[in-house]
Amino acid sequence: FATAYERLQMCQLATENLPGMAVSDIEVSRGTKSYTIETVEEILMVKPGELWVIMGADALEGLLEWKEPERLLRLCRIAVVSRDGTNLDRSLSKFKEEMRDAIDEISLPLHRASSSQVRDDIFRDATPELMLEPSVWKYIQDKGLYRDKQED
Repeated sequence: FATAYERLQMCQLATENLPGMAVSDIEVSRGTKSYTIETVEEILMVKPGELWVIMGADALEGLLEWKEPERLLRLCRIAVVSRDGTNLDRSLSKFKEEMRDAIDEISLPLHRASSSQVRDDIFRDATPELMLEPSVWKYIQDKGLYRDKQED
């Protein structure tokens, strides 16, 4: 188990050496249920510009069930990373054409790791070290995270 603050810290560690990337604490600071549309609106109020939301293709499958998905896709672009077992063309076919125009597939080497796989590996005393940034792996070890089998 990791708290919202600990997950935020891991995101900051994972992106600290990536130029042009920033991690926001808006959702953690909000203290209530958070919706991506509200976060995007708040970020754009503070810092207008082009905003991208990065997600796995598995998350794209459920995007139409999110709060105000059409508005979200008017305010930002979606960068989708494919994962095994997902079919991006099938997922995109569910969206109206004008919505699809705001969704881009980003080409990255296929990374088979997922957060649930990392948590499961740690719980089973396996080492997911090669799937993680070294600073994130060190943080998880230092904090003793994911040693019990609770879902986040």
